[in-house]
Amino acid sequence: MDVVRFLADQFAMSWFLGWNALRFSPDVTIVLAPETSWVPLILIAVGAAAATLVGQSVVLLANRIRRWALVISLLFATIGILATHAVEGLLLWGLGQLIFPEPWTALEITKVVVLSSAPLVFGFLTAIPLLGPAINRLLSVWSLLVLWAIVAATFQVGFWAAAGLVLVAWLGTLLVGNLLGPLLASTRDRIWRRVTGRPLHLDTTFLLEMVTSAEKDRP
Repeated sequence: MDVVRFLADQFAMSWFLGWNALRFSPDVTIVLAPETSWVPLILIAVGAAAATLVGQSVVLLANRIRRWALVISLLFATIGILATHAVEGLLLWGLGQLIFPEPWTALEITKVVVLSSAPLVFGFLTAIPLLGPAINRLLSVWSLLVLWAIVAATFQVGFWAAAGLVLVAWLGTLLVGNLLGPLLASTRDRIWRRVTGRPLHLDTTFLLEMVTSAEKDRP
């Protein structure tokens, strides 16, 4: 019963944090409390990763992802979300220490940043034909706005100061991603090939050709 109660509490906390993040509520700063664990945040990241995978159903189809391979894909997506927000959290923590000294640690700031992935739980909507790209951009902007509101509440600064922090951290995360992205993608592809025995197809040209050929083969 203790395990069931623990899981129920963590799911309830993840719901509370996710809902309040979506509506830009400063109540999400409760995540900074020592008694708040990483479990609710990981649950939010897993939900965001799962929804994103559903939105990328063409990629799943192209790679013939089934059963345990889907679990591996979900693991890759979750790690990607957490790693991205970890970099962003470290950058925000560093900026905050330089400009607005606060008692928060790097891990605590990272916990707050992970909440900005909450809008991605609607990532499954990107599977809607024609509207997918627009919805994806909307979710990205929503995530940035969530991060903006959370940073303002965490550092107790004005919205424009928070916007500057978020912008610098976001650009820094993009730079790190561009520098390390090829190496990480190569590592991911090698792991995928070793586990599944086939290459991972993400190239848009390949995916378009696959869908086109499938349409031509229809009776």
